[in-house]
Amino acid sequence: MIIDFNWFNEDGVQKVISMIYSILDIIRIVVPIALIVMTSLDIAKKVINPSDKEGQQKILSRVIAAVIVFFIPTLVNLFFTITGIEISNVNVPSSNNKKSEIKEVELPNLKILNCPKSLTTFRNRDRLTLNTNINSDYNGDIVWSVTNGTRYVSAIPSSDKKSININFNNIFISDKVEVKVTAGGVNNICTIYVDKERLNNLSFTNCPIIRSESNKLYIGDSINLITDIPSDYGGEINWYSDNEDAVIIHKSNDKKSAKIDILEQPSLGYVIITAASGGQAKACLLNIYALKELKITNCPDSSNVYHIGDKITLNTNIPQYYTGVTTWGSSLDPNVAIATPIDNKRSAEIRIVGVPTNGYIHVAVSSDTDVKVDSCKINIQD
Repeated sequence: MIIDFNWFNEDGVQKVISMIYSILDIIRIVVPIALIVMTSLDIAKKVINPSDKEGQQKILSRVIAAVIVFFIPTLVNLFFTITGIEISNVNVPSSNNKKSEIKEVELPNLKILNCPKSLTTFRNRDRLTLNTNINSDYNGDIVWSVTNGTRYVSAIPSSDKKSININFNNIFISDKVEVKVTAGGVNNICTIYVDKERLNNLSFTNCPIIRSESNKLYIGDSINLITDIPSDYGGEINWYSDNEDAVIIHKSNDKKSAKIDILEQPSLGYVIITAASGGQAKACLLNIYALKELKITNCPDSSNVYHIGDKITLNTNIPQYYTGVTTWGSSLDPNVAIATPIDNKRSAEIRIVGVPTNGYIHVAVSSDTDVKVDSCKINIQD
């Protein structure tokens, strides 16, 4: 209870006067009783010693003092009457005086009205507004707080604080959030259950059309597969292949896309790439062919002339991870030139050991997987 006395207005003056009267009433009762007791003692002494004139003087003084004290309130009342101060209705302030007391409004039935049931779970990007049963005319303090799971939510009370808006984010595990509201000396807690990230849908934005001539993939090619997972999604994203020997998957930093390198042609002619997250999974089938073309990339110009004992290294465009059968120099005369495959047969070293009758040789390379062939003409002189 806080009592506020304003001593500088009319009510304050009345209260001061009331207090003075209360004190005078106490004096008018206590002092005469004390004087009577002391006078009785003086009379007893006088009886014992009749010649004591000083005791007789004390008795007379105390009788006069008692009379004066008894009539002091009357004299004070006369003074206020003459000066015009009204005191007839003066009362001492009481605990029931609403002007001098501030009461805290209590809310014994404070409740969050729409606290979700335990079977309801919230995930990233979900939103929730909690409302209370606090009346619109309540003007006391309302305090909201998140007592558990603060890392999963951002909570913003409404302007009147009778409700609160909650946004969910950064949820990676199943957990719970406790939101507490306090008002009128009581509180109520709402427990909200959160679950790890879920997706309503998952798909690829650029998965090639099956068997489309324009979307054929060959050994050595790469394709960047992109999902439609939202940029603010925080859940774990996993990528899989049904043939790890045929492809290598390079996930992006956010794992929402992946670069697929084609290493070899699968026995079935295709490979299945799968992206999975948030209870969803999506597969993309990639048709893979062997070599799009076979080409010797550094065939010497016809003006270049080679001699017995020279060595020439010929390179092809065969991918590094190509697993098909490659054959070099199948038509070469071993008395003229010898072809030695190197670098997993992607290249070959041609050693000149003789001079052909027509002055040149053809070095052929072939892949029997899809019958690709290329050759290179080399001029040789004695």
